[in-house]
Amino acid sequence: MSETSSGKSAKFCGQCGTPLTPNAKFCTKCGAPAEAKATSTAQKPAAAPTAAQSNRTRWILIAAVVGLLAILALTVLLNRSQQQPQTTQATQPTAAQQDIPYPDVARISPTDAFAAANAGQAVIVDVRDLESYNQAHTTGAIAMPLDELAARYTELPKDQQIILYCT
Repeated sequence: MSETSSGKSAKFCGQCGTPLTPNAKFCTKCGAPAEAKATSTAQKPAAAPTAAQSNRTRWILIAAVVGLLAILALTVLLNRSQQQPQTTQATQPTAAQQDIPYPDVARISPTDAFAAANAGQAVIVDVRDLESYNQAHTTGAIAMPLDELAARYTELPKDQQIILYCT
């Protein structure tokens, strides 16, 4: 038992656990009768969980872990679907296009090229001379004149589609 400064054992309210003054008839905190439910420090009941409470706590913990794993898996799947690049396929020249220069070079529409560049999947390179580039060029295009292309192609990213254009 815990001893008070006067040498008497300390008593606590059986309702709320507040220390009781000697000879108290009621708890000063909750108002419960002091004599009916008072306990000494040696007799103060331990708040041990019952088997039912332990099982309930265990199931809540398991449910929380399963829920977190499900959220994590869903996040990974959603991020994976957003990160997979959607490749824009260049179109092969048709018979009607055979009269254009370099008919064996794959073509891409301006709309598809612009969409791929905006999505970060492609880089647009203007191979015209610098004077033409300075007069007007596609938004975000890199100026790399055709006569410099062989010396500067290493400046281009290797993980994106390279779209060359000229007029």
